[in-house]
Amino acid sequence: MLKKHRRAAPLICKFDLNSFSTVMVFVAFFLLVIGMNYAPMPGQRGVSVDIPQANASQPMPDADREDAIVIAIARDGKIYLGSDHVEPHTLPRLICNRLADTSVRKVFLKVDRRAKCGVVNPVLADIRATGTEHICFVVERRYWGSSVY
Repeated sequence: MLKKHRRAAPLICKFDLNSFSTVMVFVAFFLLVIGMNYAPMPGQRGVSVDIPQANASQPMPDADREDAIVIAIARDGKIYLGSDHVEPHTLPRLICNRLADTSVRKVFLKVDRRAKCGVVNPVLADIRATGTEHICFVVERRYWGSSVY
């Protein structure tokens, strides 16, 4: 006699999607991406300027020190020492005062990529007039394959 084959019970997959958890995961991921893109980079203390990118750059951990002398030149030509707006004629005196208080004998210069050379050159002359021999330009490292040139 032939055996009757029993029909196998259909497999039932129960999938319960918790929409609240899914939305929270997407929100957390979104906030993580936003936080990574807008987090301050090393050497970015003080005034935020659109600094240029360079292929051959070196890390400058001294730029993150509390006593680092960071001068920023904004796109509109304004000059900042740390986060304080300064007038060009007072810059050499302020740099000398800060050099007396710090152990790092370097000046870090953040120049906006669209700043005019007519503003940058006098600032460089003022820095050199203080006797500072180490002037470091703060740039972002351009990664290979980057489409920003």
